[in-house]
Amino acid sequence: MSALPQRTVEYNGFITEAKRWASFRHRPDDIIISTPPKCGTTWTQAICAMLVFGRAEIDVQPGNESPWIDANFMPADAVNAMLEAQTHRRFIKTHTPLDGIPFYPECTYLAVYRDPRDAYFSMANHLVNMNLPPDAPPPPPRAETFEAWASEPLIPGQAQQLSLSFAINHFKTFWNYRDLPNIHFFHYSDLKRDLAAGVRAMAKAIGV
Repeated sequence: MSALPQRTVEYNGFITEAKRWASFRHRPDDIIISTPPKCGTTWTQAICAMLVFGRAEIDVQPGNESPWIDANFMPADAVNAMLEAQTHRRFIKTHTPLDGIPFYPECTYLAVYRDPRDAYFSMANHLVNMNLPPDAPPPPPRAETFEAWASEPLIPGQAQQLSLSFAINHFKTFWNYRDLPNIHFFHYSDLKRDLAAGVRAMAKAIGV
């Protein structure tokens, strides 16, 4: 393991396109939010929005200010243009593990996790409720049983792999560098248990 994280894996999948990172131009104060799916991503984006803008009432959805940078919902040029136009401190979403994204020592990384069992059922409900356009590619298959989800092996480089092994891999890529001062860990259950303390901890992590 190197002293600093290295981008050594190209993660691609139903939504994620690893090549999008090549055109991303970071700023020293960028906040990068990285979580496995259904682990509190939008919640963390909302907290960051309130901290960055300094108010609780936000007039836009946090996801519109905080793009999912390596997702193919919009052309990469459009996402980068939106980010370049932002004058506030940027906070950016990804579900990609640390070994698949660039590491900038001057940026702040928020890694957020959740009991994987809760994430499994949350994702199951999410897939049932997805409203995809007719010409959209099918979503990734979900394990038919909890046991299958828990035992499915990790597929290297596969993004959006809906398995316990992917969640563990995501965690390990960050945990290996837990001593770096710009990597900060949060847990969904801690935020539920004491949201005020969680917000204070997140504010400290991003220097607000």
